Amino acid sequence: MSFQRPPQLNDLRSGAAPPVAGTGKLVSVIVPTYNYGHLIRDALESLLSQSYPKLEIVVVDDGSTDDTTTVVGSIPGKVEYVRCPHRGVSAARNTGLRVSRGEYVAFLDADDVLCSESIALRAALLDQHDDIALVFSDVSLFDASGTIADSLLGTKKHFSRLQKHSIGGGAYRVGGDVFAALIRDRFITMPSVMARRVCLEEVGGFDESLEAQEDWDLWVRVIENMPIAYLARVLASCRQHDRNLSRNSQLIAGTHVEFMRKLLSNGCAGDASRRSVLRRRLSTYLFELGYVHFSADRVREALPCFVQGMCAWPIDWRLWAYGAACAIPARVRKSLRGQKRRLGRSIRRVQRERR
Repeated sequence: MSFQRPPQLNDLRSGAAPPVAGTGKLVSVIVPTYNYGHLIRDALESLLSQSYPKLEIVVVDDGSTDDTTTVVGSIPGKVEYVRCPHRGVSAARNTGLRVSRGEYVAFLDADDVLCSESIALRAALLDQHDDIALVFSDVSLFDASGTIADSLLGTKKHFSRLQKHSIGGGAYRVGGDVFAALIRDRFITMPSVMARRVCLEEVGGFDESLEAQEDWDLWVRVIENMPIAYLARVLASCRQHDRNLSRNSQLIAGTHVEFMRKLLSNGCAGDASRRSVLRRRLSTYLFELGYVHFSADRVREALPCFVQGMCAWPIDWRLWAYGAACAIPARVRKSLRGQKRRLGRSIRRVQRERR
């Protein structure tokens, strides 16, 4: 099944400067995939339509059992295909890093697409600024019915408050407390990134022990000691569909908790300000994980999440309220849930009538 590419990806945003010719460094684009044979054609066609000439496309098949091999083999153009046992997306991306050769590295998930100037613009910026380790851009969101959001970064309030120093061509060095903003907002998205290979290797690549949030973890390690830049353009589009990992609320909340604990246990939480940011986010994710269990009436799993969240950030009233609710008999909880749903429907009905 193929979905039409959002129209805004056919051209850059209005007013964008044309790409500056780069030095011709090889750019490797790593495309991990697992049973995305029905979507990967769009991703690869967007890569084969890039204006940048020196491009290495590496598809790493993480043990797919669908027709991915056939689909990739049917696409005209130079695409390197590597198949490996199923070990997860982090291992697949690390495999791509090992087998690829480009001085610059970009990533594209098998369900996302790039605009035709995406590689050229990001490579040109890295060419012109030797100290920049990583450049990222804005992205849009789309699904089978069309565009959902024209700008993801437009929704990221903590990113909007960071210092941005213009370096020309719609690009900015990002300054200020980038660590805190990235923890609160997660404003760097996978298909928008291009980085210097040496920088990715220096921080150790993707953490294969993380089932999710592996990209977030990598960006946090990169920004620790390396400058990053932002291109104020939509250069990629992320597809939203039922198989997005982000739709698995229990897995996402659980890996969020795991990631925050990892940061608190290592050097990233070296000062009181960072510890405060991390502990507050940890409590939020513990609440979210607890709420997933609570909503499914798994109070034995929910209560420890709420209690641990209280320990991390005791002033969040939601943790105390839901923690107390875990002690309420099941029939009373069921009744309260019904009243909550009815109240919600009544509020929405009144809001519609007022319109």
